[in-house]
Amino acid sequence: MKVVFVSTKDLNKRNSVPEIRMFGVFKKRKDVTKHLQKYAESLAVETQWRVSTSDKGKGHSGGFEYRFMVVDSFEDVSPQPQVNLTDFFYAE
Repeated sequence: MKVVFVSTKDLNKRNSVPEIRMFGVFKKRKDVTKHLQKYAESLAVETQWRVSTSDKGKGHSGGFEYRFMVVDSFEDVSPQPQVNLTDFFYAE
């Protein structure tokens, strides 16, 4: 299973806080690629995102920075891992 998160940050505001949300949960990588590519086309960042070859990417369009991240979900793992999504997206 693949869990996909997307982030939107307004670059026109000085101290803008990114909005991170879950985009979806998919069984196959090709479904992730298809849905993220369609989403990228609506944002006009399809040439900046390498969805088919990368689990992480970012693009700029219209004064906004858009990022995506694909995470493998772990079933039957105890204890469940806990992560801070902001660290994943914005750790450079």
